[in-house]
Amino acid sequence: MEELEKLKKTTKRLKIAVIIIFLMFVIVGIIILYINTRDTDSCTGGGMSAELQAREIFNYNFTKYEYEGEQSGFMIRQLLKEIESNNQNNKDHQVKVEGIKKSEELLNNKIYKVECDYGTDGYINNVNIKEEK
Repeated sequence: MEELEKLKKTTKRLKIAVIIIFLMFVIVGIIILYINTRDTDSCTGGGMSAELQAREIFNYNFTKYEYEGEQSGFMIRQLLKEIESNNQNNKDHQVKVEGIKKSEELLNNKIYKVECDYGTDGYINNVNIKEEK
């Protein structure tokens, strides 16, 4: 009899554990579904137009150097390459460079600052690169 009681208690605990695990999977699934739906809405039809997305992506190619603070000569060389590539491939949105304009002017042991200016259409149209003192 005692073994039968132990078996019933064990079975009951096992059923409770299975129910808890099932509920955890359901909750995690709902959370994942919510996150994916929210991200999809914000990137597609939930308020951000294709034009706005294109502008944000375009601008990020340059603002990442501005927002990340001080930049090394290596990083500024990468920025200049991105600007050159953009200007060759994107005739609608040209970016001018002020300050340091050529990779040959950069020194690896110096720190540089990047500032971006925007046109009336919201696209970056000017990047100013200067040496930090």
